[in-house]
Amino acid sequence: MFRDYITHFENKPKYYSEVIQSVVDEFEKWGSLKLPIIDKTNPKYNVDFSNRLPYDNSLYLIKVGFEVLNTENQVDLEILDYEKVNVKVSKNLVEAGFFVKDLYLSVISNSDFVNSNFLSIIDPTDSMFFGYGILFIKAGILVYIPKDIGKVNINIDKLFTKGRNGAFYNMLYIDSGNDVNVFENVSSSGDEPKFIFEFFEILVNDSSNVNFHYLQNNDLDTEYFVSRKVVPFGNNNIEFNTVSLGSLYQREENRIFMKGHNVETKYTCIYFTNDSQRYDLIANIRHGNLSQGADVITKGVLDDKSKVYFNGVLKVDKGLKHINSFLGGHSLHLSSECKSDSVPSLEIDSFDVKSGHAASLTQLDEEKLFYMMSRGLSQEDARKAIVYGFIEGAIRRISNEEFKAKVRELLIKKGLELPLEVEY
Repeated sequence: MFRDYITHFENKPKYYSEVIQSVVDEFEKWGSLKLPIIDKTNPKYNVDFSNRLPYDNSLYLIKVGFEVLNTENQVDLEILDYEKVNVKVSKNLVEAGFFVKDLYLSVISNSDFVNSNFLSIIDPTDSMFFGYGILFIKAGILVYIPKDIGKVNINIDKLFTKGRNGAFYNMLYIDSGNDVNVFENVSSSGDEPKFIFEFFEILVNDSSNVNFHYLQNNDLDTEYFVSRKVVPFGNNNIEFNTVSLGSLYQREENRIFMKGHNVETKYTCIYFTNDSQRYDLIANIRHGNLSQGADVITKGVLDDKSKVYFNGVLKVDKGLKHINSFLGGHSLHLSSECKSDSVPSLEIDSFDVKSGHAASLTQLDEEKLFYMMSRGLSQEDARKAIVYGFIEGAIRRISNEEFKAKVRELLIKKGLELPLEVEY
C-alpha cells in the first residue's frame, strides 16, 4: 500500500533506500495511516493521515535565488511554499564555503557531504512522524555554515499560502568554531486550508554554540506539524526557544540528543491558544555523554475551548556522570472550558545524576484579581497583568533582546499588553 506513494529518487543512495525500507516496514505493521499523536500506546491522540497522502510520488525542485551582499556573517532565507527560496548571504561566508542547496539536486548528485549527513541523525523509531516525513518528502533545502566563522546570524522567513500535501525537509549543518543565532519565523495566509509538515535536522559540530529562536503565527486555516532533531557533538551551548501562537492545530516535536561531552542546553517554550485551537508538544531531551546539563521549561496560556497536550521526557543513558537536568511544564487557564494535560517524565539509567521535573495547572486566581482591582486596576487590566506576570518569567529566559522584543510585540497584538509600566 505505502510503497505506491513513496517519493522516488533517481539514483538514490543506498543508505536512503535502507532508511525508506525500515520506515515502510514499520508503517505496514500498522496497516493504516491513522497514527497516534504521542505514541503507540495512547489512542486518545489520533490523527488520520489517510487523506494527507501526496498527490503524486515525485520530488520537485525548489527555485533558489542567490544574492551576495557586502555584509559580514549574515544569512537571510525567504521561503515561499517550498517552491522558491531567496537567499541573501554575506560575501565572506560564500568565500569560506557556505551553501544552500536544493534537496533533490543534492541527493541525486550523491556528494560526500550529502552521503555523510542527510538523514544521519534521524532514527525512524524515534517517532512515527519522522517516519511520515521521510516517506513523503516533497522538497527541501540543505544549509551549511563553514567552520571557524565566529558569530553568524541566520534569518529564516517561511510563508505558506497553498494546501500542498507532503513533507518538507530542512537540514542545518553548523561546523565547528561558530556562535550562531537562528531566527525562524513561520506564518501562513490565504483562504485555502493548509496542511503543512516539516522536519528539521540540526547538526552542531564540536565547539559551536547555537541560539535557536522559533516563532509560529499561522492563520487558523492551517494544520501545522513540525518535527526537529538537534544533535550537538561536544563542547556546545544550546539555547532553544519556541513561541507558538497560531494554527488551528499544531503538533510540535523537539528532540535534542546531546551526543558529545560538555554540552549545556536551555530550552524554553511559550504558547498561547484560544478559540478551538489545539496544540500538542513533545519535548525529548537525551543525555548521551558526560558533563551535561539541561534546563527545560514550557509555559502557556489557554483560553476559550482550546486544548494543549505536553509530553516531556528527560533521558539519561547508562554510565554517565556529572549530569544536571530539570523539566517543567506549566499552564494558565483563563476559561473553564479549556483543557491541558502535562506529562513530564524522567528516564534515568545512571547514578551520578541530579534531575527533577514539575508540572502545574493554574486557574485565573479570583483573589489576585480582587487584590489588584482594590489597588485601582480595572478587571480587564488586572487580568492582563496576571497573564503577563505568568509568562514574563519564561520570556526573561531568552537571551536575545531582539527576539524578546518581538515576542512582547506579538503579545500586544494578542491583546495581552501589560497595563503597567515595567522596567525589563
